[in-house]
Parts: sequence; C-alpha cells; structure tokens
Amino acid sequence: MISSMENLYPLIKEGIEANQEVKINVFGHSMEPFIYNGDNVTLKKFSEYKKNDVILYRRVNKAFVLHRIYKVKKDSFVLIGDHQTQKEYGITKDQIIAKVISYEKKGKTKYLKGFKYHLYLLIWNRLLIRKVILKLRRVFFKK
Repeated sequence: MISSMENLYPLIKEGIEANQEVKINVFGHSMEPFIYNGDNVTLKKFSEYKKNDVILYRRVNKAFVLHRIYKVKKDSFVLIGDHQTQKEYGITKDQIIAKVISYEKKGKTKYLKGFKYHLYLLIWNRLLIRKVILKLRRVFFKK
C-alpha cells in the first residue's frame, strides 16, 4: 500500500490526465520480489488494461495500491500483489489510476518487457509455485 499518496494524488492525477509519465516512490512490500519498498515506478494512463499489467489503483476505502492484473473479467479485474497469494476481486476500470511502464532498480531503469521479465511472469504467476517460494522465504529469511 502506498500511504503518503493522499497529498500527492492531485499532482499525480494532473500529470496522468495530461497524458504525461509520472514517477512515484513505492511504499510497501506487496509487489516483492519484483518491486521493492523504496523503488521508483513510472506511471502512465492507458485506455485498456490487460493481464499481467502492474497498475496503481484506489480501493473503495481510499487506499492506493500497486498490484498486478491476474485476470480480466467482463466488468472488472482480479488483482494480486506479487508477494501475496490472495486475489482481490471486483476492481473496476474507474478505480485504476495508471499502469506501471518502468521501474528503477539500483539506479537503472527497467521496462516491463523482455525475456527475463516474461520468464518471471511465467514462473511467478503460478500460485502454487508462489506459495511454496513465499513459505520457504518466511522460514529461512525471518526478519
């Protein structure tokens, strides 16, 4: 969840609506191991969203969240954070603010494309594999 977004949202919205790319700093752990707390992501508004897009959206409770589209339904989306195993249902297009088009890791900009990215999606989108990896991570890397 991105907590300090409430104050920045009017500026982000203005940039997004002007069809500009907007860069924000991510707060939270729900998208690990893909995007980490403190990473920067670049957002842009699109007219359509598809499976595997990483989007910034606003929940009904007004929280801002960065998650991946797991499934596209007729009138809504099913979303899930990469560090989660529970899907979130019923997110509508009206709740979507923008899509992540790139992110920064160690000072380098990376785009959501290419062989490594698609391999990551192929493996990580299998919920059983994800559950096993996350469980092992909790057991061996307790904080």
